[in-house]
Amino acid sequence: MDYAQCKKLKEEIEAEHKKKLEALELIWRMCQNQNSSDAKDGADRSISTADAIRKVLEGLSGDFSADDIEQGLKDHHVKRVKRIAITNTLHRLVRRGELEIVKKGRGRISGVFRKKLQEASKT
Repeated sequence: MDYAQCKKLKEEIEAEHKKKLEALELIWRMCQNQNSSDAKDGADRSISTADAIRKVLEGLSGDFSADDIEQGLKDHHVKRVKRIAITNTLHRLVRRGELEIVKKGRGRISGVFRKKLQEASKT
């Protein structure tokens, strides 16, 4: 292979590489536009299920059920969360002492929960 052939091959490879970079850049911009439109809609996709439920709990007072949490997640524009994930998280929060069970659920009937009052004297 002589110098002219090597130079021509190099130019072809560089042109092909440039086309691929332009295509990648276009895809990257499209993804950024998609993410910014999601953020404008108020959807927070990076938040965990437990954190999303805690955020909903901040706005609740009195007794509540998994149905109330599910509706609160919809109101906060959180992506669809499975019912079992909600109830598992609520029971985990009970075990951690953040919630208490007012009425135990059975089968399809949801349990009723309440936020535990935090003692003001704790230091």
